[in-house]
Amino acid sequence: MELIKKLTKIGKNASSDIIVSGLTIGQTAATISKRPNGYHLSYVGGLAKPKINGKTVKESVLLNQFDTIEIGSVKMQFIHKN
Repeated sequence: MELIKKLTKIGKNASSDIIVSGLTIGQTAATISKRPNGYHLSYVGGLAKPKINGKTVKESVLLNQFDTIEIGSVKMQFIHKN
């Protein structure tokens, strides 16, 4: 999915940009925000915290090229095109 918005919501809410199902997934589990220094993934809510390259995200983390993002049973890879 191409990130065209300044803020992309990930969660089980129908209004989320990326919908992830599961009992432990928050209505809005995480967000990806575009900032001047790059894209950041931030944990928002739910029992299932997102992971980047296998490490649990508790706050905001700068995404690097080819990072693997996991939320619940969903795995995605971050690819930044210049």
